[in-house]
Amino acid sequence: RDLEQLNEVLADARDRGLIDADVLAMLEAVLQVSEIQVRDVMVPRSQMVVLERDASREEILKTVVESGHSRFPLIGNDREEVVGILLAKDVLRYVVEASEQPFDVTRWLRPAIFIPESKRLNTLLKELRISRNHLAVVVDDHDLEADRCRMGDGVVGGRAAVDGDDQFCARGLDAVEGGGAGAV
Repeated sequence: RDLEQLNEVLADARDRGLIDADVLAMLEAVLQVSEIQVRDVMVPRSQMVVLERDASREEILKTVVESGHSRFPLIGNDREEVVGILLAKDVLRYVVEASEQPFDVTRWLRPAIFIPESKRLNTLLKELRISRNHLAVVVDDHDLEADRCRMGDGVVGGRAAVDGDDQFCARGLDAVEGGGAGAV
């Protein structure tokens, strides 16, 4: 009931000209985040850009450059075996600082965070912010990898928004590419 009352107050503020329709839409979307589950805003596994653990340096660099993303699930034998997360900045560090050394992608591997698809989006965003992570691997109720979610910077106009540098966490939403989905 409190959320309903708050929405009425916001609509009244719009009617009185205190806020415009765009601001009202953004505020209503922010208020809806607590009702959204991660499964509603994740990138399906088939659409994820991943790096393979056994890929050559050239293959990894090519994927990083061509995709324009900054975070990648690193997979083992298949797409269901996420062994960690690789950041593009770490690959760039290798190119600049250690290009004479043998290429070992596991040197820069960061742990993957696995979350259930039923988790509430607002809870996930808070956890990602606190842990300073921007990518989580979503698992279904049977602990199988489902998809991934990229942390966005907010919700805009009813869509999870991203900060523009990674894959959008979305299922059934327009992807704002150049950017998770976010996520998550």
